[in-house]
Amino acid sequence: MRSQSHDTPGKPGALRVWYVYNPPREPLALPVKDTAEAILVIDALSERDLKDDHISSNAMGLEVWEDSEWCEWQDPNGKDIRELSDEREAG
Repeated sequence: MRSQSHDTPGKPGALRVWYVYNPPREPLALPVKDTAEAILVIDALSERDLKDDHISSNAMGLEVWEDSEWCEWQDPNGKDIRELSDEREAG
């Protein structure tokens, strides 16, 4: 998966995972097609980081392009991607 500049504009409704390891540093932006793919990407990055002794911390989330800017994604109930992922895991 190719990352894009964090400042790259999107199309209405476009989604991307943002990811920062060992903050502070510039975030990577990884385009995804939907929330299911976002969860897979976030989980894969998390697993990889746990195995890398050079990564001491990370932060991730999902953004959506709306009103000509990237905004933190929330579902209709106000839950972010991590909360949605936790609910799916709980079954």
